[in-house]
Amino acid sequence: MAKSKFLRLPNGQIIRPFMISSASPTDAGVAILGSSNDMIGFISIDEKLYNQEIKAHICEILANICEEKSKEINQVDWIKTFDSHRITTI
Repeated sequence: MAKSKFLRLPNGQIIRPFMISSASPTDAGVAILGSSNDMIGFISIDEKLYNQEIKAHICEILANICEEKSKEINQVDWIKTFDSHRITTI
């Protein structure tokens, strides 16, 4: 993965990692919150396509980014993240 000063979300939105204070699951996805507890980003998750565990996994990824506190981070491979939680039919 390439190092970057910005985090690109699945919807194309770009966030500076140092602005992320926390992330929390919602009914429709994962809200990314800043230090003032305001929403600075959102990752939409279709529950018909993905298992519920993806919300916890994305929150964990964002928590790890917050802990890195470096000038550059590894960009998240969102395709791989979502594919690993896709609901499969038999």
